[in-house]
Amino acid sequence: MRQSLWSSLALLALVFGGGQAGAASGDILLLPAKVWTGQGDQAQTGLAVLVHAGAIAAVGPVDTLTVPADARRIELPGATL
Repeated sequence: MRQSLWSSLALLALVFGGGQAGAASGDILLLPAKVWTGQGDQAQTGLAVLVHAGAIAAVGPVDTLTVPADARRIELPGATL
């Protein structure tokens, strides 16, 4: 679990810190195994996180999100955001 936490934190630092994986002008679709939304005490499966201009723009099932065609998709198997 500790390794998963550090991996998630490192990814978030890249996405929100303006590194190559998180260019502020690009859209990124994060596809983790689980997302903790703060609603309830359990992380939820089947959710994606859309990042636009360095900020979270939307969270939800991927088929309900409006994702730009050129968005970078990052698969995060086993990760919880």
